[in-house]
Amino acid sequence: MKTLKINQLFHSNSFAISLFCFISFLISACASSSEMRVSEFKFNFEGENFLLRSAYCPSNPKSCNQIIGSNFIATDLNQDRIIDEVINGDLPISKAQSIYDYCLEALEKQGKVNQIDLGNSTFSYIENNITYEIKSFSSVKSNHFNQFSIKEKFRIVDYKISVFVDNNADGILDETLKGNFSISEAQKKYAMIIEKGLDSHKISKSNGFILSR
Repeated sequence: MKTLKINQLFHSNSFAISLFCFISFLISACASSSEMRVSEFKFNFEGENFLLRSAYCPSNPKSCNQIIGSNFIATDLNQDRIIDEVINGDLPISKAQSIYDYCLEALEKQGKVNQIDLGNSTFSYIENNITYEIKSFSSVKSNHFNQFSIKEKFRIVDYKISVFVDNNADGILDETLKGNFSISEAQKKYAMIIEKGLDSHKISKSNGFILSR
């Protein structure tokens, strides 16, 4: 098990508070203010240095988490633990997700992660203890894309999760972000969930884009 090397950036009591703000800042930290709060720390993964930056304020669409490396920036737009896009550099999004997972897992074990959902458009469907979810995004590059997740519950509180990305929101999965579910099998499930969403009017199909409402 690799160890997380953290270089302290703040030398006062505010550092302890900021660490609890990754994924999203504690609601109490900025609920009384519209000011964007930003917190950062450095870590080392597989011999390379990275920076995790978290910016949050309630109802502010600019809230996000970013993993910053020497030659890339990857963004989690809705702070839900899933990298949505690499906005600078050529790093595969799946590799950025691995770096992000490693960092968050280490912080979570220390009780330094607090998570909320910023309410992106989502369609969920549950069948046989498996939750299927389509989240739609409009990226900082003004592109539409979807994330498709499959959560397989195998114990009372435990589950396995696989996440895929549909880069053009056209109904075709392009890449695996995490998990062991094959992309070919995931595509079959994705098509099925899209049809269920269209039938229930919770997914729209317009101008070539398939998006959750």
